[in-house]
Amino acid sequence: MVFWEGRNAVPTVSRDSGGEERESRQRFAKRIADQIEKIAMSSYFANAGQSLQMLRYVVTEKLAGRQNEIKEYTVGAFGLGLGVEFDPEKPNVVRQVAGHLRTKLDQYYANPHSEDEVIVKLPARGYISILSFLQQGDRLYSTLFGVTVLSLLQ
Repeated sequence: MVFWEGRNAVPTVSRDSGGEERESRQRFAKRIADQIEKIAMSSYFANAGQSLQMLRYVVTEKLAGRQNEIKEYTVGAFGLGLGVEFDPEKPNVVRQVAGHLRTKLDQYYANPHSEDEVIVKLPARGYISILSFLQQGDRLYSTLFGVTVLSLLQ
């Protein structure tokens, strides 16, 4: 598995040539975008518009290298479209949507999805997404961030 957490928005890739690195980053971004759309199309996210807005925003910002700017205010103002006048102190809209998003992601990943290559999580008390890639040969069963995910490397 490859985990994305911390300062780097994408896994370290070979720096032999700029073209190869750019292609690897584009490939990872495509896989993540495909996973987000798969999640969005699932029954777990039917009628979950704000949760999907937040999910797309936090993942897009992380992939763009702006994870340090993902704060309650920016998620509310820009991610949820509440505008620059958004006051994070009243009401706790962002925290409520984040809690709903976490629940929906947990429900989605609690059921086996054999085609899933990417696991997207939103940690408690934070808005910076954690992105994990399942490598070929991995299988779902053990626990990862509270999600049922078995990793059996061949």
